[in-house]
Amino acid sequence: MRGRFTAVAVLLALVLVAAMLVGCGGTSDKKTTDDKEVGNITGESKTVKVGEDMTIELETNPSTGYDWKVTTEPDPAILKLNGDSIETGSTLPGAPSTHVFRYKALKAGKTTIVYDYVRSWETDQPPVKTHTVAVEVTE
Repeated sequence: MRGRFTAVAVLLALVLVAAMLVGCGGTSDKKTTDDKEVGNITGESKTVKVGEDMTIELETNPSTGYDWKVTTEPDPAILKLNGDSIETGSTLPGAPSTHVFRYKALKAGKTTIVYDYVRSWETDQPPVKTHTVAVEVTE
């Protein structure tokens, strides 16, 4: 009887270990290029006409201390930042929000904006995410 109990316990332990290994087989790093998302680096391109407004919306969660910081400003002759805000769709603590950056297209040309998802007090840490926007302003 004791031998049978030990065999069942060993078999159960093996099944649990196998289930844990299968659960660990996935990865959270996205590697698709169709969505222009590779690991923690994402990107997009936008085309706007001179005089038009443009918005960039990035998901954020300020309760974690992280937020988007512009690390490469657009060419100020082509695109002007008109302001930014954090918009939330929920009153629940810890719910994700959207950081909205608003720009005005001033003159025709191409420029790039780079945003890093960082904690402001962790200046010695690399960004958790980076988002690049290639902008073309047309006549």
